[in-house]
Amino acid sequence: MSISGQTLFISEITLATVSGLILFIVLISGGRLYAVCIPLFFTVSSVGIVTTTGSSLAMQNYVQAAPLTGLGGGKLAIPMGLIIVLSNMVAFYMIFTRRKPGNNQ
Repeated sequence: MSISGQTLFISEITLATVSGLILFIVLISGGRLYAVCIPLFFTVSSVGIVTTTGSSLAMQNYVQAAPLTGLGGGKLAIPMGLIIVLSNMVAFYMIFTRRKPGNNQ
């Protein structure tokens, strides 16, 4: 049985939304830990599927919506590696040069 990426993406977004809503209702109603853990599990477990499927769909069908994924015509991995290393370098730079003195958090 084969499920399309778009169907999987929509299903997981729906699951994440519904479980997030249930989690919010449980939290505002003062639910106990076991009542919070169940919807929290589904909300957090959806993240992995949503992000990987969303990235895959962006690379396959929606290059205009995610222009960085289309660099190199979508055939090379080098643009992806370049974006990853540059993003990490910017984050590293920001963390170590933009902190306020004495702020160790």
